[in-house]
Amino acid sequence: MKHSRFDWILVACFAILASWSGYQLYGPASTKRSAGASYAQLESLSNIVKTKPRGALGWSDVEVGQQFMLRDQLYTHKDSKANLQLTTGENLTLWPNTLVELDQLAGIPSLQVKEGLVYFDLKPGEKVKINLAGKELTLAGDNSRVKLSSFSGKASLESTEGEVSVSDRDGVTQKVDQSNRLEVEKGQEIKSKIIEAQLISPADGAKILTTENSREVLFDWKISQALDQAVVVEIASDPSFAYKKSIRGNKTSLVPGYYFWRLRVENKILQTNLMGFEVVREIESEPKTAQVELVEPADRSSLIISKPGEVIDFKFNTNGLLQIATDEQFKNLVINQRAQNVFSWPVTQLGKFYWRISTEKGESNVQTFEILPGEILPPPQLERAPSEINLEVLDTSSSYWPTFIIQKVYAQEFVAEFSWPEVEGAKAYQVEIFSKENSSKPLLTKQVQSASYKWIGAPLRDVFWRVRAIDAWGRLGSESRMVKTTLLPPSGWEETEVDLISPRHKIKTEVGERVRFEWAKAPGVKSWTWLLSQDLSFSRPERSYKTKNNHLVVENLPKGNWYWKVLAKDKLGRVIESRRRFIEVFRLEKEEVIARELKRNEYELRLNLRSPFDIELGLKVTKPDYEYSRGSKRFVLSGFSASGIDMNLSRKWNKWRGLIDLSYVSGTAFSSLAYKDALLKVEAQKAYDFGFSFPIWLGGGIAYAQTSSYQRAATSNDLSEETLSSISLSAHASAEPWSFKNDSYIQTTLALSAPSRLGLKFSARHILGQWFWGASVEKQSVSDEGELSVTSLALNFGYRWQRKNN
Repeated sequence: MKHSRFDWILVACFAILASWSGYQLYGPASTKRSAGASYAQLESLSNIVKTKPRGALGWSDVEVGQQFMLRDQLYTHKDSKANLQLTTGENLTLWPNTLVELDQLAGIPSLQVKEGLVYFDLKPGEKVKINLAGKELTLAGDNSRVKLSSFSGKASLESTEGEVSVSDRDGVTQKVDQSNRLEVEKGQEIKSKIIEAQLISPADGAKILTTENSREVLFDWKISQALDQAVVVEIASDPSFAYKKSIRGNKTSLVPGYYFWRLRVENKILQTNLMGFEVVREIESEPKTAQVELVEPADRSSLIISKPGEVIDFKFNTNGLLQIATDEQFKNLVINQRAQNVFSWPVTQLGKFYWRISTEKGESNVQTFEILPGEILPPPQLERAPSEINLEVLDTSSSYWPTFIIQKVYAQEFVAEFSWPEVEGAKAYQVEIFSKENSSKPLLTKQVQSASYKWIGAPLRDVFWRVRAIDAWGRLGSESRMVKTTLLPPSGWEETEVDLISPRHKIKTEVGERVRFEWAKAPGVKSWTWLLSQDLSFSRPERSYKTKNNHLVVENLPKGNWYWKVLAKDKLGRVIESRRRFIEVFRLEKEEVIARELKRNEYELRLNLRSPFDIELGLKVTKPDYEYSRGSKRFVLSGFSASGIDMNLSRKWNKWRGLIDLSYVSGTAFSSLAYKDALLKVEAQKAYDFGFSFPIWLGGGIAYAQTSSYQRAATSNDLSEETLSSISLSAHASAEPWSFKNDSYIQTTLALSAPSRLGLKFSARHILGQWFWGASVEKQSVSDEGELSVTSLALNFGYRWQRKNN
C-alpha cells in the first residue's frame, strides 16, 4: 500500500503529540515548573505523595524541597504524610488520603481541603482563607493550630491550640477554641458544636511505637460521671468511621497504621474533637537515636494546671540533663537541670513545651506536651446585689485615702461601694459599669484585687454593672448577670428643701431696721444666695446676696410687701432651695414716730434710775415662823425681831449690774430659845427690753445662808448652839414699773434659790430720792437630819448713797 506525503506528515504530528503528552503525564515534577513565584515548599514526607500542577494532565511524585505554585494540588496516599511550609511562614501537615489545592487571594494564603485531614499553624498577624464545603472563610489567630477535615461532603474546623477567629464573606465572626468546633455540609449553614467530652489519650497526632505486629493502646477521656459507665470507644482507620471497631473499656490491641477515635453513649455520638494517632512499628536493625525512655508526661499530652505553682512530675529511666523549652530547637529553655529518674517542675506559664534528656550516650527523643489552664471561673452570684446604694462622703482627713488620690478627686467627694460574693480560685476581679443595660455605653472598667470596688466620684443616677472573676493565669471568667443599681445621696443628704429659721412668716418690720435672716445648714453647700422679690416666681429679684454663712443681716429694706428665700447647689449638683416667706416693711406715721421716741426716752430714763455705784443700808422688822420636822416629831416656833439689818452694794456698767447683798436677823422666841438668820449673795444682772417702757433686770449668782438657834439648859446657864448652813444658786428678776416725780419710783423684786436651800422671795420698795421703805415675804426650806421651813414677813427702811453720772 502506498502512502501519500500527507499521511506521513499526519503520523509525525501524532508522534510529537504523543511524546508531549507522555512527558506531561509522566515526566519528573522538578522539570515541569515554569518561571514564577513559588507558594509553598515540601519539608518532609513519608511514603508516596503525588502532585498535579496547574495545567498538568496527570499526577507525579513529589520530592523533599520541591516548590509549588498557585493552584497546585497535592494528594497523600494511604499510610503517607506530607509537611509543607508556605512562603508566609505557616506550616501544613497533610494526613493520609488527603487532597488539597493551594491558592492565594488578594495576597492572603488560600487552602481548599477537598478530602482528608490537614493541620496548619496560624502566625500572629497573618490570615488564611479556606474553602470549607463550599464556604469561603477567613481565619486569624495568634500561634494557633487549626485542624481541617472533609469527608463525603461534610467538613469541620477545630482548634487544637489557642483561639481562632473565623469570619465569613458577610463579615460574621465566630470564635473557635478547644471547647467547640464548626461543622458544615455542602449547601448548608455553618453550625457551632459544643464539645461534650474531652479526649485525652492517645493525643491528637500522637505516635505510638511498637516492635511487635500489634500494640496495646490505652484510651483516656474526661466526661460526666453519669455517662462514664455507658461509654463505647469507636476506632477507625478513616475519619468517616465507615469501618469501625467498637470496644467497651479503655484498651485494645491495634496493628501499625493510622487511626481515628471517638466516643459513643448508647446510640448517640458525642461531640468531640477529631483525634488521630499513628501506631508505628520500629525496625530493630535501625539505629536508635537515644538510649533514654521518656515516661511522663506522655508525648503530645495535655495537662490541666489550675494555677501557677502546681507541680508536674517528669519521669524517665536514667540520670541526665533535663531540658524543657518553648521551641523545638531548644533555644528558649525553661528548665536546664540535671536530674535522676524524676524531676518536679512548679509550672509558671501556659503553652506548648518540648522536653528531652541528654546523657553521655546520647539524647532522647523529643516529646511535646501542652499546659492548659482548665475551665474558666464561674461568674460571681449577684442575685442579692443591692438595688440602691447610698453614696459616702469622702473623708479627706482619714488616713485610709492616700494623698495622691485625694488631690485627684478633691472636687468629687463622693464614693459608691460595690461588693459581691467571692469566687473560689479568683485572684482579682473585673468590674464594668454602664449607663445602658445593653452595655452599649460603658462608664468605667476597673480591675480590683478584692471582692469590692469603691467608685470615687460616682454620680447620682441609675447604673448597670457586672463582674468577672480573673483566675491565677489572668484569664477572665464568665460574666455575671447585669445588675441595675440606683445611686442615692449620702445619708443625711436626702432632703433638698432648706428650713427657714428667722424671721418668721408674715412678720412686719419698719423701714431702716436691720433684719437678720437665718436658715438651716445643708450638707455639701459652701455658699448660699439670698433672694428678695415682690413676686412668688422670683423672676426679677429686687435684691440678691451671696454668703458662705447660713445667716445674713440686711439693712434698709425697701417699703412694701416682699417674699424671700435662699438657694444653692450642693456638691452632688442638686439645687437646694427653701420655701418662701412673707415680710412686710412699713414706714411709721409722724405720730407713731413721736410716740416711739417718747417710749424710748422713758426706757432710757428707767434704765438709769440707779447711779453707777450705790450703797444701801437699812433696818428691818421681821416676824419669822419656824417649822421643824424629824420623823414623826414636829416643832413650830414663831418669833419677832426688830434687830434686822440689810446692806446692798451695786455697780452698773451700761446694761450690766453687779450686786452684793448682806442680810442679818436675830431675835428671841421665849426666854429659853433665841435664833438668828444670816444671808450673803453675790449676783450679776442684765437689762432686757421686752417692749415695755421700762427694762427688766434678770440675773443670778451664788448665796450662802446660815440659820442658828440657842437653847438655855434647864439646870445651868450654858447655851447649846445648833447651826444649819447651806450654799445655793440664786436667780433674780427686778423692775421699776412705776416712776413719779422728784426721783420717786416703785421697785419690785422676785428672787429664787436652790438646791441646798429652797427659797422664794418677793419684795416691793418705794424709793423717795435717797430714802426708801418697803415690805417683803419669803419662804425657805432646808433639810439636814430633819426638814426646817421658815416663812418671814418683813418691813424695811433705809438710806441710799449714790455716785451720780458725770
